[in-house]
Amino acid sequence: MIDRQAEQKAIPVPLPSGSWLVWGGQLENTVTARERLTIVLPICFLLSFLLLFSTFGSTSYALLVFTGVPLGLTCGIVALWLRGMPLSISAAVGVSRALAPTLRTFEPTERETAWLQFSNSRTERKPPS
Repeated sequence: MIDRQAEQKAIPVPLPSGSWLVWGGQLENTVTARERLTIVLPICFLLSFLLLFSTFGSTSYALLVFTGVPLGLTCGIVALWLRGMPLSISAAVGVSRALAPTLRTFEPTERETAWLQFSNSRTERKPPS
């Protein structure tokens, strides 16, 4: 769509042979940044999940903590909408940065460790013989 509009508005300029004309600028930067984010963000989420899994040693606990991601993304986008701000690349980076505390790998406290051990012992019980 942008290329067609650019072609319609462009003044035909004779170019020497072997030359070409390419439209660039802010739009080109936004498109390339968006393409990079479609690769980088899933990798970051996968690495975050792997860190959570290595912390808890359980897929179910890692998924439980990871459920905060959709809520955090939704809240970030709603906050942008309430402020009347567009979802730009810098805003997307800011929202993903705000998710970092949600996904941070932490060292469980004594109480959390005791709860995890109790929970694991209840699920790993063997039926009486």
